[in-house]
Amino acid sequence: MAATPATLPVLKSIEDFIEGSYDYIVVGGGNAGLTLAGRLSEDPSISIAVIEAGGAKIGDPGVLTPAAFPSLFGKPEYDWDFHTLPQAGTNGTKHSWARGKLLGGTSAINYMMYARGQVEEFNDWNRIAGVKNWGWDGIKPYFSKCESFDKRISPEDKDSKDYSHLEEHHNYDGPIKTSYASFRSSSERAYHEAAINCGFKVPVDAWSGVNHGIGANLSTIDRSGPGTRSYAVTGYLVPNGQRPNLAVLTDAHVEKVIFEKGTDGTQVAKGVAFSHGGKSYTLLHKGATILSAGAVMTPQILELSGIGSKSVLDKAGVECLIDNPRVGDVEDHIMSGITYNLVDGEFSLDHVNTPEVFTKLAKQYAAGEGGPLAHGVSNSGFLSLFDVSTEEERKNIYELVETHKKTLTNDFDRKREDMLLARLKDPKAAILQFISLNVNIDFGARHDMSIFLGQSVGTTRWSTCVGLHHCFSRGSIHITSSDPKSPPAIDAAILDHPVDELLMSFGVRLIDKILNTSPMKEKLASRVRPTPEVDLSDTEQAVKYIKGHTGTEFHPIAGASLGLVVDDELNVKGVKGLKVCDSSIIPLHISGNTQGICYAMGEKAADMLKEDRRAAATTKKLGELTL
Repeated sequence: MAATPATLPVLKSIEDFIEGSYDYIVVGGGNAGLTLAGRLSEDPSISIAVIEAGGAKIGDPGVLTPAAFPSLFGKPEYDWDFHTLPQAGTNGTKHSWARGKLLGGTSAINYMMYARGQVEEFNDWNRIAGVKNWGWDGIKPYFSKCESFDKRISPEDKDSKDYSHLEEHHNYDGPIKTSYASFRSSSERAYHEAAINCGFKVPVDAWSGVNHGIGANLSTIDRSGPGTRSYAVTGYLVPNGQRPNLAVLTDAHVEKVIFEKGTDGTQVAKGVAFSHGGKSYTLLHKGATILSAGAVMTPQILELSGIGSKSVLDKAGVECLIDNPRVGDVEDHIMSGITYNLVDGEFSLDHVNTPEVFTKLAKQYAAGEGGPLAHGVSNSGFLSLFDVSTEEERKNIYELVETHKKTLTNDFDRKREDMLLARLKDPKAAILQFISLNVNIDFGARHDMSIFLGQSVGTTRWSTCVGLHHCFSRGSIHITSSDPKSPPAIDAAILDHPVDELLMSFGVRLIDKILNTSPMKEKLASRVRPTPEVDLSDTEQAVKYIKGHTGTEFHPIAGASLGLVVDDELNVKGVKGLKVCDSSIIPLHISGNTQGICYAMGEKAADMLKEDRRAAATTKKLGELTL
């Protein structure tokens, strides 16, 4: 049964919502936003309002059933369904950019992979942003705080060496459930064995900050029942749904932040203007407004509010309050891959689209027995440039980076490329991610997610994906109009940098090597994508394939980066009373899917705000004592 204000009191009607008095307004009820709001609500003296543009969808079977997530893409009740500008690096394709538009944000529609990244990636945040508290030591405790780790594996895998973890890197009572796959096909086991036969090793614990190697994957799936999505709503909203100091309004579109000029001339955020049900409203805060609207909407709201590049704002007809040209930067992970037909008798998730098979699997799932409908990604790997290239190829890559760096005009971008180059020169640095699924993926259909991830009827296929997790290319997200309902222009800059296409070509070449290694090669029939005549060992042919079969991995960051747009306390530079807490603040990408860092970020931000309030209260008391 769907949640309502009667069953979940934190969900408010517009009348009740605007009558409230709030210390903090959280714009966006996604990964970081609900985490932040839920933790702040632990203090009964703090009042929090959450404004979400989408609906609630609490208890929605399409959200909760793990294997159902592809059916949510492109549907306006779940997905913003953004599209990029034509991308020169991918033959002019306008790429689909799915982002969750409902409570839980993209944590409600993603593929539930749980990763953390590498130690030095986070330490680089401190270095490049000039901050102190966002390195590995500053963020790792919050990865643990949000996690509830289920270490069980299926009986069929009891002797498998694919699974490895260390107890000290995990927590067992956090809000977000993480678990290994409860179902693995024989081809999934064969793939991992083939990777080991190619010389790759299983990380001791891929969530410890050292993830180099290929091993089992953790998903945010709750295995206490048949297997359901664990996401920001189930972890941070529903358990706190009775708290009187937390109010959530859905289907409300924030249009801009409201500012007033302070006595010292500084712009001070007072609240937000938003629309709901065709009417306009204003909501004021007593403490701060926190933008947690996501990688696309947060920079859009900043620009609509007058914070961004003056040239961009002038063209859009928005008065510029703070001229900051780094608002709206974007960096992403990109993904391509290879698809094969499986031999007869092998299971594929493509079978789910067959009516009789779906009926059988649905009954199994409804009976609490899990099965393929509770399926998550069973394996994941992170490899370095050294793992996928020759010495001559690496030398060429290094020279390309140095040549390109000479064209850069500011210190941040040069420093960024120096850091990326250092990673390329590290044999243990995670540059490329490898994920395999026994399902058809149309890597050439990045304009339409219903085709890209749409399971095919009548096929039995296997796909292995490669994701570039440290792209040199960097794009932008900018408003083109003062209309808050007009989507921003997204230039993802996919394959803009010559190094990116070479790194991806090395990745698909390695995939084909693994797939043609025993025991995996015995599971496969003909190659579907690319067609058999394409020689992936030929760099020119591999790059040509990549340019027609690469798109987003759905992990955009950097629209309000640490150091450039916000400080280490997440305050937007140049104004007061406005903070950002979502993937927009990430200044340099990590190796790993981003939902894990968004939960950790929300946890950390909540602690920071609580500490600020404690310090302010102490200062006030001391002041009273001295009067």
